[in-house]
Amino acid sequence: MRALKLIVMSLVALGIGFLMVRHGGDFKWPGQLRSLPPGAGGPSDPGDVGPVVRLDPFLVTEWEDERERHLTVTFELEVEDNQGRDDVIAHTSKIRSEVLALLADIQLYAIGDTAEYEALKKQVQNRIQPIVPNHRIRRVLITELLSN
Repeated sequence: MRALKLIVMSLVALGIGFLMVRHGGDFKWPGQLRSLPPGAGGPSDPGDVGPVVRLDPFLVTEWEDERERHLTVTFELEVEDNQGRDDVIAHTSKIRSEVLALLADIQLYAIGDTAEYEALKKQVQNRIQPIVPNHRIRRVLITELLSN
């Protein structure tokens, strides 16, 4: 059952990532979100998307009940502006080291609900924000989480 949830979540994340890439940040969900006045959604306003930096996938090996599992997880970081994007790119190796240290302390295969995914994204954001203190990381997105 957990594997099915993981597969469905991965497919949803891939679909959302595809729409983001396909529409270059101009994609808006239909319905209520279009009727919001400009700026009403604050920094999460879907029309107010900053530059996104895609980190190379992280390959993680975990053990579950004496069974080796391999997982691939990909994060994308949304920043305020192009200077923030450039700063994140300049510090990619430090950011990857911090994310790898975090991933070594958790078990990705055990994540099962939305709240746990949100907690993981917040942990990633808290680990990497000090690396680029002059540029706010607006959002951390998990665009791929695949397990074998």
